[in-house]
Amino acid sequence: MTRAVALTLVSGFGAVLVSGALTACGDGPVSPTDCSTLTLTPSSITVPSAGGEGSIAVSARSGCSWQVQTAAAWVQWLSGTSGTGDGTVRYWIGTNVVTAARDATVTAAAAAARITQEAASQGCSYQVTPATTVVPARATGFAIRVFAPFGCRWTFLGNGGWLRVIPDSDGAPNGNGNGTVVGDILENGAEAARTGTAVVAGQLVTVLQDGTRIGACAFTVTPASLDFGAGGGPGRVAVATTDYCHWNALIGGPDYGVVAPSDGTSRAGNGAVDFVVSPNPSAAARQGSLVIRSATGVGEAVLTVNQAGR
Repeated sequence: MTRAVALTLVSGFGAVLVSGALTACGDGPVSPTDCSTLTLTPSSITVPSAGGEGSIAVSARSGCSWQVQTAAAWVQWLSGTSGTGDGTVRYWIGTNVVTAARDATVTAAAAAARITQEAASQGCSYQVTPATTVVPARATGFAIRVFAPFGCRWTFLGNGGWLRVIPDSDGAPNGNGNGTVVGDILENGAEAARTGTAVVAGQLVTVLQDGTRIGACAFTVTPASLDFGAGGGPGRVAVATTDYCHWNALIGGPDYGVVAPSDGTSRAGNGAVDFVVSPNPSAAARQGSLVIRSATGVGEAVLTVNQAGR
């Protein structure tokens, strides 16, 4: 199809009328932006076993929308996970604590990049304590200890919201051997308690922060008592309370060592605690307990465990 047009060109010396024709291929819709040329750079990345931050550059035509994805849970996105046209994706990778390398594939549209993290060095092991910490509503910090042989490097990352970890003196979020991770917490102005997480030396650390509505908390455990044979075994108790009440599961008497909690030992609101009753070496029956106690020290409930003798 041909259309007649008239254009007026303006310059500093006056105006000139130009007439002519434009030829088009048709009146159909404009084709969508071709995103097949999208690329990720670098396409191959090697990360040390300690982990750390990095970035991937996305090169795409203007108007081409994209989103980066990966099936690897150990790759965490920090920013730039989607965009239009060119962009930069920032990622963080925690410490690899096993002696085997691991691989992840990152995709955006038809493009792909490969991330390989080196295996942990032989002899490197990491212990993080405490794995769960409870802080008051007005708390502004916490500390986590890392125990590892010297030469075993590790990294850490907070959840980026109200909880973050502070880089060391050289500005890097990493450590070597034994060390302490210092956390920074915003005050909790809400009534309800909240839970945050950090990854330290490849291990998840949970931070429970009280809400402003603190004081006496009422707890209920179901069932209130359980009977076990001499051989012991696993058990579970449900805990009911309000969402702003933090609690811990503690071993109680009169015979200590009967019950050992194994999961769900510290949280806020309703929950459950898994535990194990150890075998009874004696012919006499014995009794232990699991105490659900408020993290503020006010309010508790007790599960009584009765165990038969041999």
